[in-house]
Amino acid sequence: MSEFEEKLRKIVNEGELWVNEPMSAHTTFRIGGPADFLVTPGTAGQLKEILALCREENQPFFILGNGSNLLVGDRGYSGTMICLSRLSAVETEETCIRARPARFCQKLPGRPASVPWRASSSPRASRGAWEAPW
Repeated sequence: MSEFEEKLRKIVNEGELWVNEPMSAHTTFRIGGPADFLVTPGTAGQLKEILALCREENQPFFILGNGSNLLVGDRGYSGTMICLSRLSAVETEETCIRARPARFCQKLPGRPASVPWRASSSPRASRGAWEAPW
């Protein structure tokens, strides 16, 4: 076990860190070689610590949402993949929607449930998708 891996294990809980994890299991295209590390923080605090550790150790990292529209080469990724899927949350308040990354919204007030819509981590990606009155 590397020193970097030991430090990561001190930040996250059991079952939130994988070593040499095939990225094919985490992308919608189902392709991709292994990432050195795949970590799924459960809290914003853990995410901050992981990012600080990667920067401190000069460890390359990639922020991963749900793995859609992502291609990983057969050689994998030499670094740490940080999957945000466990940090998902949606809060609604009258005319305001706050969505953390990687959250699929199925039933939001004032919108038909049958029409799929994704709350993106990028406001620009979702902007204009709906001309809804909320």
